[in-house]
Amino acid sequence: MHHPGLFAAVIARYGWDEVRFSISWKAYCFADERERRAWREHGDDLVLERILDRLVDDLRARGAQRSSASDVAGARVDRRVREVSAALAA
Repeated sequence: MHHPGLFAAVIARYGWDEVRFSISWKAYCFADERERRAWREHGDDLVLERILDRLVDDLRARGAQRSSASDVAGARVDRRVREVSAALAA
């Protein structure tokens, strides 16, 4: 291991049996050129409004009484405040 300073001093040495090397590779696969182009040009990216609309629709389908994205967001903030308050009180 080298320190990135001016003199790049060695600060530790490890044997191969002490080192774990991991590689991660992310591949993108597309059904066709249209799908690849949409990904490359960000033509199908999600926008916040669409995400919130789908969230509200899903919650309504599950019987939630909230009527708008701001209601859902407000309820989430209220819940988090209660969780943090409870944790601080413990």
